[in-house]
Amino acid sequence: MQINRADQLHQVLYTIQDAASMWYPSDLAAVFRSLHGDSVRLLQPTAPAQLLYAMCNLYQAIFSDLFDDLLHGVDLRRVSSRALSSLRSDSPTYQRLVTRVMNDAVVASVFSTASSGPPGRQDTGRPPARGQAAHRDTLPARARPAAESSIIHKQIRDQIPVVNGKQVCVRFQSVKGCTFPSCKHLHELHRLPPDVLKWVTEMHMGLKAAHPQRE
Repeated sequence: MQINRADQLHQVLYTIQDAASMWYPSDLAAVFRSLHGDSVRLLQPTAPAQLLYAMCNLYQAIFSDLFDDLLHGVDLRRVSSRALSSLRSDSPTYQRLVTRVMNDAVVASVFSTASSGPPGRQDTGRPPARGQAAHRDTLPARARPAAESSIIHKQIRDQIPVVNGKQVCVRFQSVKGCTFPSCKHLHELHRLPPDVLKWVTEMHMGLKAAHPQRE
């Protein structure tokens, strides 16, 4: 499914919100409700394509940050606060993904109109405005309701080794590695209990080549 209309985005976010209300804690479910409500408020059926794609990118970025925070055990209240702050028009994320894209689209439209020449002629050589086709797919798989792919369950998290008072970073053990800039966990390769090992290999494309449990 491609998201080409505002009502399609509304439906996707509503489906996620509905599932979140059943499976997630109330603080986290409130974030999904806010995202759906924000999309309904801002994106009317006649919303321009540039705005639709820009908002898709914004929601995708919020989901990405939210699930990274959850993966690293950040407090739910802090996770929710950070996610909701990105919806504000003065937030750096909003400015980068929405405001700047829309400003570029307006400028491109003005120059396109000025250089179009007599009626009937079209400038086919001009590249599309930045953000015009920024996002046509549905929201990323890890932003879907089945969050088992992103959240470390408590029974798994409780088994993660602790070395000198610091919990081992499970993402660091994987091929992909840890991409969280402010990760406070221990970035050393370490043997993992069976349940944790299974979670890392299934969710993060296997272990680093130098990992002591790499087969």
